[in-house]
Amino acid sequence: MGLIETAILGCGLAMDAAAAAMADSMIYRRIPGSKLLILPLLFGLFQGLMPLLGFYAGSVFAGAITKFGRFLVFFILVSIGANMIREGVRKEKYQSESGELHFKLLLFQAAATSVDAFAIGIGLCAAGTDILQASAIIAIVTVVLTAAVVPIGRRFGRWFENKTEVLGGTILIIIGIKALL
Repeated sequence: MGLIETAILGCGLAMDAAAAAMADSMIYRRIPGSKLLILPLLFGLFQGLMPLLGFYAGSVFAGAITKFGRFLVFFILVSIGANMIREGVRKEKYQSESGELHFKLLLFQAAATSVDAFAIGIGLCAAGTDILQASAIIAIVTVVLTAAVVPIGRRFGRWFENKTEVLGGTILIIIGIKALL
């Protein structure tokens, strides 16, 4: 697989992560931009590591990931999204007392949006792809795309004001439902 094909694959894999990062930046728009850098870096890290894990796991876990991975993604994202909607309806912020993003929440989002990258890693193993190069490209593309949508999310967050939790939760639920299809 060449550089261009791998970059296109990275774009496809990064879409869920970018949507989740946009939703987070809509909700947590009061946090300084420098702190929002954790979003693209964490999503990029997971998107880069999961193909490596999938590559080396090979066919051992291929059946389980193919069979149950989408249900795990659905459950995690719908749970997070439903909680965000509930908090938005109550007009409570889903933030810690210091106004920081919950790192645990970000880890769940990063893991959930990168499960498909694990499955892609299994496919890359079968194709005999240079996995280190492919994983690096996928990670870089994810960081770039998610970093590009954070300012967009912040702008939308100002427009929607108190409804950002509901909108962000809805986006995560849609991503979760998409995982089942």
